[in-house]
Amino acid sequence: MLLPLIRFEGAAFACAAIAGFALLGHRRFAASAALVIVMSLAGYFALMASRGLPLLPSSVLLKGYLANLDESAGNLPALVKNMMRSITSSYGLRLILLGLALAGCASWLRTERKAVVVCLTVLAAIAAHLVFGQYGWFNRYEVYIMALAAAALLWAIAQLRPCLSALQWSVTKVVLVVGLGVAAMPYATTALVTPIAASDIYEQQYQMARFAQSFYRRAVAVNDLGLVAYGNRHYALDLWGLGSEQVRKARTAGQYGPAEMAALASDHGVGLVMIYDAWFPKGVPSTWTKVAVLRTTTVSLSQRDVAFYRTSLADAAEVTAALEAFKATIPPRDRLDIIAP
Repeated sequence: MLLPLIRFEGAAFACAAIAGFALLGHRRFAASAALVIVMSLAGYFALMASRGLPLLPSSVLLKGYLANLDESAGNLPALVKNMMRSITSSYGLRLILLGLALAGCASWLRTERKAVVVCLTVLAAIAAHLVFGQYGWFNRYEVYIMALAAAALLWAIAQLRPCLSALQWSVTKVVLVVGLGVAAMPYATTALVTPIAASDIYEQQYQMARFAQSFYRRAVAVNDLGLVAYGNRHYALDLWGLGSEQVRKARTAGQYGPAEMAALASDHGVGLVMIYDAWFPKGVPSTWTKVAVLRTTTVSLSQRDVAFYRTSLADAAEVTAALEAFKATIPPRDRLDIIAP
């Protein structure tokens, strides 16, 4: 019941699990779970509609493969394109292999109704993710289904144990350890890298937040919302679209560039902009002046360098003073190059 409320991807397993419980005879529980999910999501959608926002968050609408698939696959439907991405992705292939192993167990256990229902429930969730889901982004989008598939496979093989000879059981264990080891490799790596990633956030995103909230203390614009906006008493304009419907709609329509960026900054009284230059191939408004670059060492963030731009609404002396004061407080591994006074 909580999965769809944590991430929308969780609806894949939630729906499959509800069907599984119903098939196992727990119809009242299945109906209650479905009702809770529907009412919770309906409340969320009603809140979004009351505020004039789309029913799905901007992050889903912008990052979702189904909404933003390119035309490299010709005129194929979006679902087919997404399925092709699953098949060609190393993450998708790992998931497919787990699914095939689980399907093999279901076939072997076909006389056991409970085991078949459990296996088919998880297989339905796997299929849904292959068609609708995505991968990557520090593994946060698909880790739930990989963990579910691995756990279901372990359970199914435990049900098979009485049917296997000693030799078959030994071979099964070896294959299982190797297979799950291969499937878990990217997630084990991510777990090991997480402390470094947290340090990266501190050395870049947190420093940007410190500058905006403790040194500049005015409205700013960024392309990566998060710590800069969190707890900030002043306006934080999102130039990428995850927290700005104007930007999202313009990007989706292919009508977003320097002119639109300048207009948004002017409308919201933004005097300073902190962005990744690489994210804006069309460039920035000609009225903006690059005043500094925050250079960081990172293994997990999209870009190492953050460009600071002063807009025509900012006081040059005030921006320079804030940058100079900020420069004296940044971590040792960071470097702030002040370019223009």
